[in-house]
Amino acid sequence: MFISLYMFVFFILLVFSIVMFLLGLFFIEMKVIIMEWVLVNFNSTTISFTIILDWMSLVFMSVVCLVSFSVVLYSESYMSGDLYMNRFIILVSLFVLSMLLLILSPNLMGILVGWDSLGLISYCLIIYFQNSYSCRAGMLTALINRLGDAALIIGICWMMNYGCWHYLFYSSSCFSSYIMFFILLASFTSSAQIPFSSWLPAAMAAPTPVSALVHSSTLVTAGIYLVIRFSSGLNLHYGGEFLILSLLTMLMAGICALIEYDMSSIVALSTLSQLGLMMSSLLIGFSELCFFHLLSHALFKSLMFLCVGAYIHGGGSNQDIRLMGPIILSSPKVSSCFCISSFSLSAMPFLSGYYSSDLIMEFIAMGNLNLFIFGLFYLSSCLTVVYTFRMVFYSLIVGGAGNPLFFFSEEIEVSMWSMVILGGCSIIGGSGLCWLILGGSSFIMLPYIIKILPLMFMLLGFLVFFEYLGYLEWNVGNLGTASSNLIGSMWFLSSLGKWGGQSLLNQSYYLEYCLDSGWFEELVSRGKIFLFSYSSELYSLSYNSVKLFLVWTLVLGCLVAYFNCFSSLKLKHSIENTEMMCTY
Repeated sequence: MFISLYMFVFFILLVFSIVMFLLGLFFIEMKVIIMEWVLVNFNSTTISFTIILDWMSLVFMSVVCLVSFSVVLYSESYMSGDLYMNRFIILVSLFVLSMLLLILSPNLMGILVGWDSLGLISYCLIIYFQNSYSCRAGMLTALINRLGDAALIIGICWMMNYGCWHYLFYSSSCFSSYIMFFILLASFTSSAQIPFSSWLPAAMAAPTPVSALVHSSTLVTAGIYLVIRFSSGLNLHYGGEFLILSLLTMLMAGICALIEYDMSSIVALSTLSQLGLMMSSLLIGFSELCFFHLLSHALFKSLMFLCVGAYIHGGGSNQDIRLMGPIILSSPKVSSCFCISSFSLSAMPFLSGYYSSDLIMEFIAMGNLNLFIFGLFYLSSCLTVVYTFRMVFYSLIVGGAGNPLFFFSEEIEVSMWSMVILGGCSIIGGSGLCWLILGGSSFIMLPYIIKILPLMFMLLGFLVFFEYLGYLEWNVGNLGTASSNLIGSMWFLSSLGKWGGQSLLNQSYYLEYCLDSGWFEELVSRGKIFLFSYSSELYSLSYNSVKLFLVWTLVLGCLVAYFNCFSSLKLKHSIENTEMMCTY
């Protein structure tokens, strides 16, 4: 059953990726097809199901399906020992379908359906192993992403003032500042920007194929893609305020990755840093460059996650880079793919990450930005090179200090094919996408020193890495408890998330103790007991008592006679008043 379902999903994703890429090439000349089915008419507002087909949605769907195809191919061997393979492959398929729905919809209602489906299915995938750590990580992810759902719902309610939920029909001057605020808030929760960054490293509790999907091309990029679609209103509202948060996210992720020894956490923090780069470039106004980097990042980051999963799976679930040893000797194929993805992350020339990152840096140098923003961009890129080479150096080159009988075995050829496919795309994908998306139409004029500045910062990061090995590596423990806690807890963001949830639980317990177990118990439960006991006493008094029945009948008759006399006297008085008024 699993083999047939696996082959079906594998074949569908492969064909869909090829077809979407060819259609994207056809639509690259700014051709757009919009299909709409009206579902409900509510006064002047129409609820409809709409699909948009343009080059951006088609190329993005092609990359998502390519990554999903490689992940499904990889998961055949990685999840071979799992008892619930059918459930896993069905959840992954629904996850991809939710992302495709979000990409295709130009309607904020349809985007909300895809967005909410992504959050729900990601929760099911993160808690897939059903242990305490997975459940905590899944709950943290779900609660933070529910804030994004609430922001989208408020944005939908606000767009009812304009009678349309399509972002296509809004010009830059028509965007309300409130709508853009809630759209940016939703995107910040999905892309894990400060102060919502704590859920991204926690989501590594999911299986490695799920992490490759979540951290490369689906959940974390959904917020970036949403802001790209609404980018026409960014230059007017909230660009500068949110830009500082994105830059601080880049800096925080780079600093935290420098002292981290868990390989999966380092890769998750590198994803957080790249998301900060994409969001920052988008908030400055480079929407096409941001989309270009989003596609190239999806290729090499999914490859990196698959390689890390192969290391952890083949090394007995060890994730400490100090204990891995020279894996390059026992696993040359996986190590080659890992080096390709790592060098692409570091913007090594002529790999996929180089084309997009270098263009973003050059456009930032051409822009009218202050020195603070300029310095944060280049400092974060230098930190990216440092922690990437540190991870490669410890895991592939330096001898491990772990079990001397440890032996790493490479995965079977099926999973290797998925890495080879993504490795080839990580090499040639950047140049190919650059020619397709930008078309060589961008003219950049910079001084020579500014032109080679990104390369100089990459070399500076490489030199700082060697200095880091000689001095800072043993001196990290001397930073002090406060500094170590500050960096290790992502500037206390993870502690803030735990504290917020714990304080909410404490307040809810207090309310439950005071209200539900206090006054509500007294008024409702005990009140019912009092009423039942009183009614039973009345029933016992009237049970088979003829005298009491006659007394109650007499009292009731007197009351009826009294009210009849009172109503007749009142009627007579009103008639007399009417006659007197007529006489006058």
